[in-house]
Amino acid sequence: MTKKILAVSFAVLFAVSMVFVGFTNNVQAHSIPETQIDKSFVLCAYETDGQLIYPDNDIDSLIVGSSVGVFYPESWTFVLIDEEDMELVTDLSDNVRSHDTVNGQDHSGPHYNCADAAVANASAPGPSISVDLGDTVQVTLVSDIDNQHIHSIDQHALTGNEHVNSGPIQQGHSKTWIWTAEDSGSYLYHCTDNGLMNLWTHINNGMYGNIVVQPVGADKAPAVEYNVMFADMYTTPEVDENGNSIGNNHSFDLGAFVAGDNNIMVTNGQAFNYAPFIGADWNDGDHGIVVLNPLSLDPLVVDGAPILAPTGEITRWYITNPGPNNFLALHFIAAQMDVRDGSSPKKLMTPVSNEESWTVPPGSSSTTETIFPSSGIYVGVTHKLNDVVKGGAFAVLACDVNGVDDLPTVAGIPLGVVCDADWNEDGIGGTLEDLNAFNALVSPKINNSEI
Repeated sequence: MTKKILAVSFAVLFAVSMVFVGFTNNVQAHSIPETQIDKSFVLCAYETDGQLIYPDNDIDSLIVGSSVGVFYPESWTFVLIDEEDMELVTDLSDNVRSHDTVNGQDHSGPHYNCADAAVANASAPGPSISVDLGDTVQVTLVSDIDNQHIHSIDQHALTGNEHVNSGPIQQGHSKTWIWTAEDSGSYLYHCTDNGLMNLWTHINNGMYGNIVVQPVGADKAPAVEYNVMFADMYTTPEVDENGNSIGNNHSFDLGAFVAGDNNIMVTNGQAFNYAPFIGADWNDGDHGIVVLNPLSLDPLVVDGAPILAPTGEITRWYITNPGPNNFLALHFIAAQMDVRDGSSPKKLMTPVSNEESWTVPPGSSSTTETIFPSSGIYVGVTHKLNDVVKGGAFAVLACDVNGVDDLPTVAGIPLGVVCDADWNEDGIGGTLEDLNAFNALVSPKINNSEI
């Protein structure tokens, strides 16, 4: 009799627990009405057709043999899909692919193709996502059906596996979940592949970005914000069966990664992305000049141009270091910074003032603020100087937004960018809005993405 009672009790307890588990799982997915969601966004894991990660330049005077451009066919990324483009993320439920059966399990449910919506913005790294402290946020991660690999996401802004990790998402599938932004600051997100397998490859290939949780009150962001993501890359030339190089194509070098011997340092996806050249005597031919990004020498092209900043204003910088290996020693030549990492009990960013250099470890993102006191060129670098000559530097052109600046040509700005013209169509100076617009034209990844 006792055994029967125990058996019945266990069965009832098991049934109740299953109902409770089902209920709690249902709560995670559906308990928050859509009207209570403050921010909602869709990220697409997307394997691009590749991108130039090291420009053709004259850097061979610093690094022998590095003057040819490097094209990386396996540049993968996350793409932020706008709501108006969601109709382009086509449901392909009837399109069955070979990877629909994995380990004997059927994965042939709804399939999604985000190529049409993603292709215009598909470049590594992924976007910066901005939410406000306390926001309830809904995230949907879609893996494009034509991806050759499984993808996922790990969001450092959160805690708890049900919020942080999406888990592996098969090609053509998606996952939606909800979380609350509880701590202000800038945080890395990145792909973790399939249960952490080869996550270093996915980070090397560009599958990372940052989430900015905006603070409240007096610490709210200033008028000008910037995102710069440094990353060390490990590549080797691709060769055919005869050992001949395949153009300028490179692929991931696992041996170099394990040895910690990166050959490239990128800022927002390209070495020397915003660093035109180094050296002086710009009007004296090429004497003393080493061209870092030749795209900046074309007055009609803004690629390779420095980032514009106002003088005398607080500028906030979200500096992200996905690694995968190297520590970043952030330094602004001719400027100092206040570091705004960490949260007080009131969830406001707490400052560390007048820093000359600041360490950002791999797998992290820091928030710093800088005032550029006068017009001219300021250079942001990693003070790990062997990474500077591999691409880890960017130039900032500080301009007086209240009037026209007469900068000397020796200041080191490219032909197409001056304070009094190219970032304001009237050529009479500009506003912070004009400056932000120009930066967005140089690279959408500089400016913060509101969702």
